[in-house]
Amino acid sequence: MNRVVCLLTIFLLASSNLQAGEMLRRENMNKDVAYLNEINLKNPFGVLEFLHWNHSWNSYKYSSNRDLEKVVSLMAEAGVGWVRVDFLWQDIEPQKGSFDFAKYDYIVQLLRSKGMHILGILHYSTDWSSACGQWNCPPKDNKVFVNYASKVIQRYKGQVKYWEVWNEPDSATYWKEQDGLKSYCVLLREVYKAAKQIDPECKILNGGLANGISSVNLLYDNGAKDYFDILNIHFFQTPLSNGAIKAVASYPRLAHKIMQRNGDGDKKIWITEFGYPTDGCYSWDGYCDPTLSEENQNIRISNIFQTLRENYSYVTGFFWYDYMDDCESGNPLDTECRFGLVRTDLSKKPAYYTYQNLSSSLPIVPKNISTNKTAINNPITNSTTQTTNISTNQTINSSTNNTSTAKTSEAPSSTTSAISSSSSGGAVAEIPENTSSEPIPEQTTPSSTTNYTTAQHILRITIQTTPSTQPWAGLHKGIITRIS
Repeated sequence: MNRVVCLLTIFLLASSNLQAGEMLRRENMNKDVAYLNEINLKNPFGVLEFLHWNHSWNSYKYSSNRDLEKVVSLMAEAGVGWVRVDFLWQDIEPQKGSFDFAKYDYIVQLLRSKGMHILGILHYSTDWSSACGQWNCPPKDNKVFVNYASKVIQRYKGQVKYWEVWNEPDSATYWKEQDGLKSYCVLLREVYKAAKQIDPECKILNGGLANGISSVNLLYDNGAKDYFDILNIHFFQTPLSNGAIKAVASYPRLAHKIMQRNGDGDKKIWITEFGYPTDGCYSWDGYCDPTLSEENQNIRISNIFQTLRENYSYVTGFFWYDYMDDCESGNPLDTECRFGLVRTDLSKKPAYYTYQNLSSSLPIVPKNISTNKTAINNPITNSTTQTTNISTNQTINSSTNNTSTAKTSEAPSSTTSAISSSSSGGAVAEIPENTSSEPIPEQTTPSSTTNYTTAQHILRITIQTTPSTQPWAGLHKGIITRIS
């Protein structure tokens, strides 16, 4: 009897320990997600991905939750901070007054579980509400659209803070019967007022403008100044044009001048669509060229992101169009199919690694932090990853001075660890224990830093240095992950 009691006691104690361990694991996971959420709020790098696609007209791109989970995990690994997601009216309110949020509840929960933020697009018309019976006509009655938008904003209050009203309303493809944005600006005003009543802290973006500077002028001419918080623009150029990068970069500069002229210069600009195809034809101007390639996409994504980041402080959001190819390669006449960073089988294009490298740019380790660093070779990108463990209980004070230096201690290691993925995105490597008795040399590295505050946490910083043969030559990229 005593033996039975003893075994039962041991079993109960073990079960209790397991439960306590699981609770601690979940608590730590929640803290990590909250930390990533805070970091990604200032991460300008986003993507558009049609996570809601589970219809016959899109070949059921995401037919299961498992499909969604796989692609969202790769997004996190790439360092994506923001995902532009459709909240399709037809899905949510297929019949007037009948709402179904199940699909979108899961998408929101999944993205938030990885610490990513959402830019939600409120659009298009339902078959029962459309002025012409088609998805790309405005609603017959703005009130029914405002009601749908209000329901969505209310449901995801506290989870989704940024909302875009329609997509490309200045294009006849998405808003039939163009009228110089007059009717759109009325709808924008009505949604804005309703949204602010529901969630005063939410941010409203105009529908991404597709037709350049003239559309920005029309937005202001139609009195929309007070009814969007961030100017939202799209821009595409013939990919192999010698002036493509310059043209894309000049658009936000000219748009900002219009904003200043209208007393709106303090607002930020987001570019929520721009991209580069890897084969096929460029549908917007009928441009076809067999040299549209993954290699050229890789070069362009590096050039344009760096140009925007280095020259336009008021451009604070860059969304690549799009994250995954929309159809398989092989048909050179397909349009808009292969702008993705990953292919339809989720294999990564070269541009994926460049995006990952750029999006994870963070300061070099400040010199008042004790470090233990090791260099690890990445055979995929042919680059060196330096991973540092940092233990601190102090505030890290640093400036944005690009000429400042950071001293770190390099620890030679007899072993090299494989690079693994982390929930934070970016390449994160386990630090092998330094058993060498050799002296640790001092290394000085230039850095561009900002303010970070830690409270008795261990941070892991991964700095990636890429060979000078690559487009991002000479740049040091990194990502911080809190590991305790």
